[in-house]
Amino acid sequence: MESTFKKIGELSDPFTGDGQYDQTYADHYKTQQYPNISDLLNAYKRINFACANINANGCAGHELKLFVKTRSSDKKTVLNTAKVGDNKQDFLRQEFEIKDSEVIEEVIEHPVLVLLKEVNDQPFLNSYTLKALTFLYFDIASAAYWWVDIDKFLNRPKNIWILPSQHVLPKRESGSDKIVDYYEYVNGDKVKRYSPEEIIQFIPLGVKNPYLEGIGSAEGSYEASLLSNKLASMTSHLLDNDGRPDILYSPKEGIGAAEATGLEKRLNQKYSQGRSGGWHVADEPADIKPMNYPPRDIARLDINEQAKIEICNAYSVPVAFLDNRNISRETIFGALTLHAIFGIKPRLGIYAETLNKRLIPFYDESGRLFFGYDDPVPEDKEAKLAEVTRQIEVGMIEPNEGRKKYNLPPHSDPEASRLKRINAPGLSGAGPRQASRESGEAEK
Repeated sequence: MESTFKKIGELSDPFTGDGQYDQTYADHYKTQQYPNISDLLNAYKRINFACANINANGCAGHELKLFVKTRSSDKKTVLNTAKVGDNKQDFLRQEFEIKDSEVIEEVIEHPVLVLLKEVNDQPFLNSYTLKALTFLYFDIASAAYWWVDIDKFLNRPKNIWILPSQHVLPKRESGSDKIVDYYEYVNGDKVKRYSPEEIIQFIPLGVKNPYLEGIGSAEGSYEASLLSNKLASMTSHLLDNDGRPDILYSPKEGIGAAEATGLEKRLNQKYSQGRSGGWHVADEPADIKPMNYPPRDIARLDINEQAKIEICNAYSVPVAFLDNRNISRETIFGALTLHAIFGIKPRLGIYAETLNKRLIPFYDESGRLFFGYDDPVPEDKEAKLAEVTRQIEVGMIEPNEGRKKYNLPPHSDPEASRLKRINAPGLSGAGPRQASRESGEAEK
């Protein structure tokens, strides 16, 4: 079946009412058909495979945490909670637009946490694989779908199942003004309808129809993937010598087609080890001639490198992850930082906010509960230590404030601790200056 995000005319934009887009061709010259869902799934190999798995495992490695926010007018929560550190609070307030006047606590025990941990009764699908598969479909198929199996008596989810995106199609009834009336699951002869309340859809950003259709990384880099795969296939054929002969051997006298075929076979068996060369034997008189071809191999490597860069950019994966030869520690740390900022963090944001809007209301309609996560951007510990040390030296913060940033207990004598620190040798001359002041040789 075709995917909904390839059948644009079927689901119109709710504001314009038409939503007609020409997506017949993917390339400028209108020679390459626009990819359907099968094309995108088939693209899950080589560079796409590496980039998609880097993102999927990177995102799945970050645990979603449940938090509750309390305003001064709210009753204290009865949930089992733990205190949230200042640094984490600052991150959550910025990411989820929480006011400074609201208290944030982490919820330790809750049915929704159990649901995400246990998922369902299938041994393969656990909390990690659920997240990893979600982000794989997100990048490769431009959408991921969860079926939330709801207990009709309690009106609470009891299981979560991930539905293969190639089998799911959002549908609208004729004349309906809803964005989606139902989701249709089609797999062979099996056809099933799900209500919008049962399906949680995760979609990347897209401008065609922002309510239903995103453009995943595989779709966004499809032309570059085609080019890279063609070059790989061409190289494979050339190595197997399926594309051309390297030597033309022509006997001085005609030997006939059968004898030419036998001689060709014997020469290739003897001289084409590793399939790096090939002989062609003609059945008419001629000379031995090497087959010279333009030196295009270097150009192909350059083209493939550019295609790889374009694919990596679409996935927000640093190229250093795919070519880590002689990479320094600083380069790797920079790549990890860039990937966290542009690759991991936006995907975690879509994931958490989608669940906050679609899953949390089953348990809480007050808006106080929300899913969050720790900052995925790695901390530059050396830079942080240097900054905190300098702030103490110039008096911007007190020593105990610096200790608090590292979750250390306050010093019993903070002033003595500060003087000991700034008088240490090698700190911009602070030590000698202080000593001269105390001896009366310098102005206090």
